[in-house]
Amino acid sequence: KELKMNHEDDYMSDTYLKQVADVRPGLAKRGGKRRGHPGDGEGGSKRQKQNVTENKALQVALATPIPESNKGYLMLQKMGYKDGTGLGKQGGGRLMPVPITMKDGKSGLGKKTFVHEQKARKQQQSVKSVGEFRQMKQDEFVKKRVRADLRKSQLACHQLDTARGTTKPDEDWFWPVVVSEEEPEEADDDQEEEESSMGDVEKLALVTKYLRSTYFYCIWCGTAFEDMEDLDQNCPGDNAEIHD
Repeated sequence: KELKMNHEDDYMSDTYLKQVADVRPGLAKRGGKRRGHPGDGEGGSKRQKQNVTENKALQVALATPIPESNKGYLMLQKMGYKDGTGLGKQGGGRLMPVPITMKDGKSGLGKKTFVHEQKARKQQQSVKSVGEFRQMKQDEFVKKRVRADLRKSQLACHQLDTARGTTKPDEDWFWPVVVSEEEPEEADDDQEEEESSMGDVEKLALVTKYLRSTYFYCIWCGTAFEDMEDLDQNCPGDNAEIHD
């Protein structure tokens, strides 16, 4: 009996293993096809073809006049309707039926209009923001230019007044501010309040008027004219925009 068992094949031997199918662990493969979706692969093309077919059928139906056997047409005739005339007692109503439009996709009613309005609103906001940005940059440029012209006018006023022997300007801000190492004298409170309430544009206009009337000088021309008549004839004006 022992000899017979030794001659029998073991269940772990190559003889048994070769007969077993090779089944490895892992996910089972599905043999079915993936479900098609509108606009995706074969399913989408079928839906598109169906939409085209429905639209063609709709156009054909709309182009075909309502037959006289139609119940709705018979009801209209009983109420006085005549073919080719408008609805209503006076015949001034609609001549053709209300048009029908096919809706594609799964979006809700009114979404297309809503999206269009949103885009238009964003575009308007974008244009508005660009306009505001340009205006802000233009205002900054004007402020810098006025500040620079005021500084140039103050320097010219100080130079011309000093050459004439003037030791003190008509207004303190007619000359550029000079920081002295000595302790500054106490200024008049009313004068400080007046200067603080006056902007660079007003200061530039007053200094320009003083230079033109006293020295016949224009900072934008960079010239001291002989007299007021010469200034009026050869200088374009009393602001920077005229000299551009």
